[in-house]
Amino acid sequence: MFEPVIAPSRPTQEQYNKILFRVNHLIKNDQSIEIKLKHIADLLFDELKFSWIGFYQIKNHEIQLGPFQHNNLFQNSLNNLNVCRLAYNEERIVLVEDVEVFPGHILLDEGCRSEIALPAFKNGEVVLLLYASSHEVDYFTKIDKVNLAEVMGVIESIL
Repeated sequence: MFEPVIAPSRPTQEQYNKILFRVNHLIKNDQSIEIKLKHIADLLFDELKFSWIGFYQIKNHEIQLGPFQHNNLFQNSLNNLNVCRLAYNEERIVLVEDVEVFPGHILLDEGCRSEIALPAFKNGEVVLLLYASSHEVDYFTKIDKVNLAEVMGVIESIL
């Protein structure tokens, strides 16, 4: 007899409501934007259990790694750039249901199966990206997309 594989539970709206409350609290402290983003990345990683989550900052039209959290054995940031570059260039949320069929995906984390990248704007330009990945194909739902966009909206208020 075999043991069934139990997938990790997906984030719920209730979880996101609590996260959004905490993010709104975190942005009100007197710390630098970098420290605030670090705390938000830590919060999202701890609460949502994604395999990788973090921020990319846009400086001089270049995407640069910002605060992040991951559960990989190595710091895997290069594979995120293609989906982040698309979100930056097209100024929109990019959801990749299956990285195996995403053109140009760089596979550095063999466990990465799905991704999402969300932009934040200042003065009409993308200045920050939130990136998350999961080890499950088609992991991210409408709940994730809507609520992570709301997190980015909160962050936009301090950019």
